[in-house]
Amino acid sequence: MAESVAMNGSPSNLVKTLPMNAERHAYRLVANLKQTGALRDYIRAYQKIMLDVPMMPEKDKLNWFIIGLQSWAQADVERSNLESLEQAYVAADTQRRSYIDTFKSTKESDHD
Repeated sequence: MAESVAMNGSPSNLVKTLPMNAERHAYRLVANLKQTGALRDYIRAYQKIMLDVPMMPEKDKLNWFIIGLQSWAQADVERSNLESLEQAYVAADTQRRSYIDTFKSTKESDHD
């Protein structure tokens, strides 16, 4: 740690740069975060990253969340014209349940 303080200047200068670097790192993480598995896992990972960027505008949080969704969920959430991240979480989960219920009923009717 002493080496990095010496390389970056005074300790107070280091403290000032760490939050910016952490925020930039969080932005990189959210830009690369994609839903590849369970929606619940994606939401948890997204919420964890959002803790590191509390000053991100709500509209940006919403847009990044939608961009990371799988295409089927993304299209449905976008059609909902949501205004908050919480609304997007609910809409995505509702769509997921609807998708699962539709798949189950189709599968059950195939076996009748």
